[in-house]
Order: sequence, then C-alpha cells, then structure tokens
Amino acid sequence: MKNATILSAISLCIISLMTTNAQAQQKAGFKLRRAYMESSLVTNFGSTTGGKFGLEAIFDNKWVFSAEIQGGSMDSKNLPKDYQAGTTYLFTVPFSNATPTDEFNSYALNVGRVITKPSDRAWIVAKAGLSYTSIDETQYARNTSPTTVADYGIFGLFIAENSSNYSHTTVKKSTVGLPLALTLHANLSRYVGVLAGIKANINPVRSNIGVEMGLAFGLMRPSRKNMIQPAH
Repeated sequence: MKNATILSAISLCIISLMTTNAQAQQKAGFKLRRAYMESSLVTNFGSTTGGKFGLEAIFDNKWVFSAEIQGGSMDSKNLPKDYQAGTTYLFTVPFSNATPTDEFNSYALNVGRVITKPSDRAWIVAKAGLSYTSIDETQYARNTSPTTVADYGIFGLFIAENSSNYSHTTVKKSTVGLPLALTLHANLSRYVGVLAGIKANINPVRSNIGVEMGLAFGLMRPSRKNMIQPAH
C-alpha cells in the first residue's frame, strides 16, 4: 500500500508538470514523443531477484525522464558460513526450510538520453538518477538449543520441525544511491513493447548490478501522420 501511494504521488507530479508546462515545453523543443509504463523482472548477478514498475517519457529532443519502484529479495549479507536451515517433516518425508533473505524496496527518479539514431521501432536509453532504498537486513544469533516440535496439522497430518542452528531477526536500513541503466526498447505495436537491459544501483549499503526483461504499455510511437523528423 505504501509503495502504491508513493508511486501514485510521483505519477501525479509527473502528469501535472507535463500538463501545466506542455505549451512551454513545445516552444523549447520538449515535445512529447513517447510515454509508457514498464513492468519487468530484474535479476542481479548472484544475489537479487525482484520486479520493477516504472513510468517513462521520451521527448523529441531525445531527453528521457522516468520514475520507478523496484522490490525483491537478496541473498542474506550476514548469513553464517555454518548456517543450517531447519527441517520440516511431513510424516517421514523431510523438507528443508527456506534460508532467510534480505528484502528491499527502492524508489528512483532518473534522467537520460536516447543514444541511438531515432527510430519508431527500436531505441536504446541510457539514464542515471537518484534513488532511495530501504533494506530489511537479516541478523543472526547462534541457537544453542535447537528444538524439535511435533504436531498434527491440517486434516490430521503429522508434522514435525527441527529448528535451525541460528535464530534470526531483521534490522531496517536505508540509503541513497546512484541508479544506472542501459535499456533496449522495441515496440510490438503502437501501444505495446518489450524491453531488455542492464541495471545497477551504487550505494553505501548494498550495491548491485543485473539484467532486466519486461513489457511496456502506453504510447510507444506516434501515429503515422504525426511522426516527426528526429532532432539532431
């Protein structure tokens, strides 16, 4: 709910600015060429999986402005080398419990440029900006007395659980960072497109770099009659 409220506020600010300054932007060369929503899967090398939702606008002079939210989980930074996950038994069948992860949410505002020759079919955007990231970082304490709990669960199924050799809690951390992205976009129609690229976030707490793939929905290209010559 909090994420949706923040993104809604950012979206309203962008729409308000674009609306109230439309005439001035056109006189100054800022004529809107594309505007769309992005939804993508992000996988950072070896550590992070998650999703991204963003809004992006491209103007006739190649300038790009975007706002985005990214969330997901990372391999636990403080995981002890001798950590052993607990085990759950359904009758006599063992299932290893999940290893704790560090959860995060990141909010970013970006500015960039289209770095390829203008095209109504495909283009590459390079952008950078400012991000705020909150991380629920897992902290561990050795469990000196692992326990076993047995019970009859749903429908009378016998369930037993051996606890891990570590207990864990989470500590919330936050940081400001520098998001970077290089993204290839291609439209499938005037209103639907695909994207793939490289993303990074450089910050003092947990920097990362990875790849993203996703879909875009919105004004992916102007109508044929309104297509304009690229700016040089």
